[in-house]
Amino acid sequence: MNRQIPLILVALVAFASFTAIAFDTIYSGPLSAIEAEFATAIDYRAYPQLTSLMLAVTHLGSIAFVSVVAAIAIGILLQRRQRHRAIFLSIAVYGGLLLNAGLKQLFQRARPLFENPVLVLETYSFPSGHAMAATMLYGSLAVVCISSLRRATAQGAVAMAAALMILITCLSRVYLGVHHLSDVLGGVMEGVVWLIVCYCIAHFLAQPGSRASPIPDRLLKNVASAAKTRREGPKKRNV
Repeated sequence: MNRQIPLILVALVAFASFTAIAFDTIYSGPLSAIEAEFATAIDYRAYPQLTSLMLAVTHLGSIAFVSVVAAIAIGILLQRRQRHRAIFLSIAVYGGLLLNAGLKQLFQRARPLFENPVLVLETYSFPSGHAMAATMLYGSLAVVCISSLRRATAQGAVAMAAALMILITCLSRVYLGVHHLSDVLGGVMEGVVWLIVCYCIAHFLAQPGSRASPIPDRLLKNVASAAKTRREGPKKRNV
């Protein structure tokens, strides 16, 4: 339980951030003014090649792409008899998509308006479904992969790759003008909270020492050990 305290703290910070962003969108706070200037500074028509790239990249967070990739990953896990990891991935991704759909209906924020937009979407804007879906898919896949890796460098590389996929998906949504900056920030915060909730529930339900556990205990132990070493300081050698 002690090893999960940092995760719970991260979830609380992410939830507080999501709440602050949500209030800012409702009451047109300071973030709204910043993102308006940010949006006007982007001219996708000036960089046609970059726009084409962003149109391709943005599919990394689409519901169709995320659903298919998650289904393939779940099928592989079930084939390998890793039932707990498959359940974790299912709840994290598909449950997250349902949660995002509900929040969109709750806030009902309109999409940004631009002249001659490259994409026109009729759905609501906050929180970003692509940002949330990317966070859930690549975040949960990273959790599953890290749980089977022993080296901290490999674990870190997987985490960095997942973060990069989430980042470029979010940037594509803002660049294409289909989301406000606060939409993608809110989507990521929503995804972080939901991912950690699923993470902790899966850890609680999994049997201790089970290989099917989706939680990378080795990574948590490495973090806890590093923190303990920093507190104690370097040990003196006996002469």
